[in-house]
Amino acid sequence: MFGSLAFGVYHHYVGISPDHVAHLPPGSEQGLFKQTAWLMAAAEAAGLGFAAWALLRRTSSVQR
Repeated sequence: MFGSLAFGVYHHYVGISPDHVAHLPPGSEQGLFKQTAWLMAAAEAAGLGFAAWALLRRTSSVQR
C-alpha cells in the first residue's frame, strides 16, 4: 500500500505528467479526475494505516 500511495501521490501531485491534477486538459472531467485522485490517495492511506495497525497488533500478540 505504501508503494501504491507513493506512486499515486507523485504522479498526481508532485511530478509533471499527463496525470498531474494541475495540468489536465480543459473539459468537464477535470473535477471528476481531481476527486478520484484524492479518493484514491485517501483509500491507499487508509489501507496503509490498517496494514500498519494489523502488523503492530500481530507483533504485540506474538510477543506475549
